[in-house]
Amino acid sequence: EGRFDVRVPLRSNDELGDLGSSFNQMAADLELKERYRSILDLVADKAVASDLLSGMIELGGEERRVGVLFCDIRGFTAISERMTPPDIILMLNEHFTPLTEVVHRHGGVVDKFVGDLIMAIFGAPKTISNPGMRAAACALEMIEWRRKLNEASGWVIEVGIGVATGTVVAGRMGSNNRLNYTVLGAKVNLASRLCGKAGRMETLIDEETALEIDLSAACAEPLPPLELKGLAGTVTAFRLLPARQQELQPNSS
Repeated sequence: EGRFDVRVPLRSNDELGDLGSSFNQMAADLELKERYRSILDLVADKAVASDLLSGMIELGGEERRVGVLFCDIRGFTAISERMTPPDIILMLNEHFTPLTEVVHRHGGVVDKFVGDLIMAIFGAPKTISNPGMRAAACALEMIEWRRKLNEASGWVIEVGIGVATGTVVAGRMGSNNRLNYTVLGAKVNLASRLCGKAGRMETLIDEETALEIDLSAACAEPLPPLELKGLAGTVTAFRLLPARQQELQPNSS
């Protein structure tokens, strides 16, 4: 029944006693393993944790087509400097919890939290269809959720989101005794830069993502060519809008 705290009472020193002792040791080991699994589920996305435990993710990388999403809080330094450390953690936990659920609803995994930033991947470690469309839909729902939270919460938080889609290197990286499953590549850098460029409660996406979005639910508004730090030349980017919001734009067709 999955209750690993059960122990057999030991009443003799014969073979049955040895069997009972072995059973108790086995139950204790299973209980410890289950505790490790629970902790791993908390420090890594459950999909990644499951593949790590099953040995499906090998040390090294492989090419994957993914959607990469970065979402961070605008003006976080100004907000946090007026708060105590416990309140900052409370605020971030309240912020990250529903956004993580949004990522999972759209088939993504949370790669990491970095300060006030959340990074999500769609298409790794498990391959999914239309990773760019899923990442874009996730971004729209994240902003919708943040608006709802602002109405109900004691903190008013505004976010900026960047999404890019394309081929990256995905895998278990690090050393033999300290590993992290993540993705690397130009599209990861692009998503990060677009996030940094996005305005408050705004999502910027790259051209490959724009080609993949569900036009019944969203639209991509072209932007002037962007110059992004660390990237050569200019970048073609779009502002992602819900379809109903596009209907309100004065120049919509």
